[in-house]
Amino acid sequence: MSPSHPAPGPALESDAGLWKKRTLWLLLGAAVLRLVYAALVRIELAGDEAYYWDWGRRLDWGYYSKPPLIAWLMALIGWIGRNTDVAIRMAPVVVITGSLWLLSRLTSRLFGERAGFVASLTAMAFPANALLGFFFTIDAPLIFFWTGSLITFWDWTEGRHPVRSLLLLTLMLGLGHLSKQMMLIFPILAVIYLATTPAKRVLLRRPGFWLAVAASLLFLVPSLVWNAHHDWITFQHTRHHFAAATVPFWQSFLEFLAYQLGAVLSPLLWLLVMAIAALGTWRWNQLDDRERFLWCFSAPALLLMYVMALRQTMLPNWAAVYYVAPCVWIGGWYAGKSNVLSAPVWRALWKPGISVGLVLMLSFFLLLPGIAWVGKAGDKHLDPASRVRGWREVGRQAGEFLAQVPRPEQTVVIALGHRYNASELAFYMPGQPRVYRWHRFLEVESQYELWPDPVAEGKKGWDALIFLDGRDTNLMYRFETKFADLKRLGEIKVNPGPQMERYYQVYLGRLTSWPKGAPPKQTGALPEEEDAPGTDTDPLPPTPATAPPP
Repeated sequence: MSPSHPAPGPALESDAGLWKKRTLWLLLGAAVLRLVYAALVRIELAGDEAYYWDWGRRLDWGYYSKPPLIAWLMALIGWIGRNTDVAIRMAPVVVITGSLWLLSRLTSRLFGERAGFVASLTAMAFPANALLGFFFTIDAPLIFFWTGSLITFWDWTEGRHPVRSLLLLTLMLGLGHLSKQMMLIFPILAVIYLATTPAKRVLLRRPGFWLAVAASLLFLVPSLVWNAHHDWITFQHTRHHFAAATVPFWQSFLEFLAYQLGAVLSPLLWLLVMAIAALGTWRWNQLDDRERFLWCFSAPALLLMYVMALRQTMLPNWAAVYYVAPCVWIGGWYAGKSNVLSAPVWRALWKPGISVGLVLMLSFFLLLPGIAWVGKAGDKHLDPASRVRGWREVGRQAGEFLAQVPRPEQTVVIALGHRYNASELAFYMPGQPRVYRWHRFLEVESQYELWPDPVAEGKKGWDALIFLDGRDTNLMYRFETKFADLKRLGEIKVNPGPQMERYYQVYLGRLTSWPKGAPPKQTGALPEEEDAPGTDTDPLPPTPATAPPP
């Protein structure tokens, strides 16, 4: 142990044990409540959850927009939980609880067990923590491996089991790279820390760190090979995220800021995070190694995020991993092990900040069943889950249509429109059939365009059950001419809430060939998330067989 971290005496060790138990009970208690909640509150899967679950049914080394780990995890969860939404809901609870435990262990290494409890409670009070522990997308695994990388990297810099620490760092980094592209920033921030901390600079001349980074990048080799065989589609998709915003710079910045204040962090905790990063920058020469470590893994990247928001649209979750280190720092500061925020006013903000954050987090959990209890489920203005409600009933009705076709075992299911139509139908239709998606453009805009079409899979001549979303849309001419005996079977109409409707026209035909899309009307295809329902157009009029009913 370095001289700057003196060994605790017996009294301190006893106190440390008490705070460690408190942290453990805090995390276990929250996890149990979340698991019970996930089992009782049956909210449908979000579009991305169903989308990634569909990836997990066709395992590969790469996918359209993300590295493959989320698909692999979905496949594992589907196998263990028999492809139920309850199992998928419970998975993020396990992952986020593991992340909070790693956060407490990192904080205890730096500042002691009491600080570990404070850091865990602070992170739990972030509203984003409620979302990460409920919706299973790529961010929950990313934060787990980011936090694991922080603790193993710190252990290595401190000389604590150096070989084991480097091996674990390699594993954490590698799995993080397979979770999300954001993990590639970690080695850069690690170099910044080593280069700007005199006592650690010598480590840059040792091969261990560089070998760990290089070995972690080898995890991406299969994905790179996959991308090379698919026109580097993941890189093309990622490039769109850095396009300049089409709105005034102040609007994109304020939107990003508003999300950070209300959806990612609570306002007072955001203020503490920004203050600790700013004052840490101002007092850089006074920071010890622990504080410089935490500054390097937060302040530079957070500054970059907010500067980028001045020129482009930023997704709210992009900065999530850069709030991990400030949580650790806040824990150490509030436990009296860091004086970076020396003014009394800052200490007075922590308890109200935790209270406001917990209220926001609990509001999310209570609103979901509460809105349904008062009859406002699906209300666009009141229900935070309005966008995901109704899919279970849509799947049930779609399954009834499939059960009534002449040859259900030789019928392909096709969804038109947004990729969520295909993924949600695939999950919620009885038997969870393979659902193909047809998109009006030639460009690849989702994983569904990368997978073989039904004709390529030898299903030419099969019946086709087609779901077209929207009342005011028609089957496009170049689509309907690829089906024989096409007829309209009926409709699906689901009203999840006031002034909200999920509506599908249902057709049945025999597949003769797979229809190709058309080039977009402007240079470069729009990102799929911007596709509006009911915007399909075609220069040729629909035939009477496909005209919508009066």
